[in-house]
Amino acid sequence: MPPERSLHIDQIQILERWIQQGAIWPDGIDTVSEEDRKDHWSFKPLMRSLNGSIDDWIDLRPSQSELSRSPTATSDQWLRRVTHDLTGLPPIRDDVASLLQKLQSGETSEIAYAAVVDRLLASPRYGERWAQH
Repeated sequence: MPPERSLHIDQIQILERWIQQGAIWPDGIDTVSEEDRKDHWSFKPLMRSLNGSIDDWIDLRPSQSELSRSPTATSDQWLRRVTHDLTGLPPIRDDVASLLQKLQSGETSEIAYAAVVDRLLASPRYGERWAQH
């Protein structure tokens, strides 16, 4: 249903009739063809790794996925990547200095990185970046 308005009663009746008739999907609309419709990814069981991260999945199946890990990013590389990804802008010098100071003061990288991501997600720049999509 559209989020702010409902369908007109005529449109609802058309959908109800279509469902009652078996909800047949016309040929030529869906270009995907599978020999066995039950072989679709949505019917397969979930594959879980030890902690559920994509890195574990890549490590468990290197020969099948033909993927390998990239070298671990330094903290300033990570900051540049996450800031570009979330806001479309490079980080400012204060952001770099603040992150490095937190890491040098003994704060764990996980907590320091989470704080950066939280700040970027709360930023108006994040909304502006994703509004273009």
